[in-house]
Amino acid sequence: MRTTRAGGAFLIIGENIHATRTVLKSGRHFAVAPDGRDAIGFEGPECERYLAIPAAIRGSADYAAGKVKHVQAALLALLAGSEPDGGDARAYIETLTARQVRAGADWIDLNVDEVAQDVSTQQAAMRLLVGIVEALGPTPPSLDSSNAAVIRAGLEASAHPERLLLNSASVERLDVLDMAASAGCSVVASAAGEGGLPSGVEDRVANAGRIVELARARGLALDAIHVDPLVIPVAVDPRRARVTSRRSGASGRASAPTFTSLAVCRT
Repeated sequence: MRTTRAGGAFLIIGENIHATRTVLKSGRHFAVAPDGRDAIGFEGPECERYLAIPAAIRGSADYAAGKVKHVQAALLALLAGSEPDGGDARAYIETLTARQVRAGADWIDLNVDEVAQDVSTQQAAMRLLVGIVEALGPTPPSLDSSNAAVIRAGLEASAHPERLLLNSASVERLDVLDMAASAGCSVVASAAGEGGLPSGVEDRVANAGRIVELARARGLALDAIHVDPLVIPVAVDPRRARVTSRRSGASGRASAPTFTSLAVCRT
């Protein structure tokens, strides 16, 4: 485990297995397969391989604008079951995962929300991804979804649920806390409030304290609770930089939240 300068835990979530991720048609990843189909080229264990881009993506507005949702392409191929053992689609997900493992990820974040609009397809995609990632080795999945039912599907598909990270719980999503407590796994506890994104520091701290206390009441250990203070990038809103601050020695209560440093990497 890596540590911060202050000596605390520093953990990394690899966040590139996400159905929204795109590559550019003008970039180095876009290729034409030997059979003439548009594809994503990638290095397999022994040779160059090609992930064919399905018609559903080729007909999208993003594709017309020069963007390819490459993870979605792999998931659609896997769900269609058109290739024995998943073929190039499975190999592509394995390649993305292995790249993040080599980069030092402690969890591989999986998000399938945009693979399709219906929840049953999202659940099927999450089950597939959990099976692929867990078969590769010791780096466990992080189950990331706006729908708790999709997180549950991944949890139920896991061979090692106690090693998962559930992303995420909040005061509006206490069922995710219940799942984490039942599985004995880690959870991201969001500082979001009942009305959504908090406006300032005090609301974030109050929400974080409340969600941690609710997690502790369900038997979750402090080192299994990772607080997300909802840091908004300056590129999104320059005013949000004033919201992020460091507080020291403010509480002294035994139940005060313990913040673990989490980094998100896209390799």
